[in-house]
Amino acid sequence: MNRNNKLDQLDDRTLLLNLWLTQGIVLLIALLGSWFLYTKTEFRQLLLTMHPSYLGYAVLLIVLVVASNIIIEKTVPPSWVDDGGMNERIFRSLSIPTTILLCVAVGISEEWLFRGVIHELIGNVWTSILFTAIHFRYLQKPILIGMVFLTSYLLGILFTWTNSLITVMFVHATINFILALFLKYNSRSIHSQEDM
Repeated sequence: MNRNNKLDQLDDRTLLLNLWLTQGIVLLIALLGSWFLYTKTEFRQLLLTMHPSYLGYAVLLIVLVVASNIIIEKTVPPSWVDDGGMNERIFRSLSIPTTILLCVAVGISEEWLFRGVIHELIGNVWTSILFTAIHFRYLQKPILIGMVFLTSYLLGILFTWTNSLITVMFVHATINFILALFLKYNSRSIHSQEDM
């Protein structure tokens, strides 16, 4: 039985629990990686550095990614962007506060690991390839894979320009939240490549 079939057999609650568990593991790996890579001062600076101009870059990237996702969702055949309904199953019954919490948790854990640790070790291209590869349910969908890679690559560019982990965490969480709301309140599902 392949992994997608196993996921299909999970009830929604178990699927959500698996997502929380996965994010906890990602956060633990990020924490351990940071412990080896940075001094406390370096990490504090990386995490907390924020400049007003970063907000402009962040908003631009959020608008670009969200708009492109919605345009693709509305213009291509549904089978081209169908992730098996996983995102819809995750978000359809969540309250808004829980959706916010989940999107923030994913944004923090994934960006801390991928931008804060892996990007520092292997660079943006390889980090984006690795980030794309972990979204295994998209591997048969070229459009989704392309969107995941491009979003990750753009987050890497933003991180390189700003050297601000909090900025990319904010962007990732906001993209996920907006797309989750779009999914929750629209009949056709949209599939956020960030990730879930």
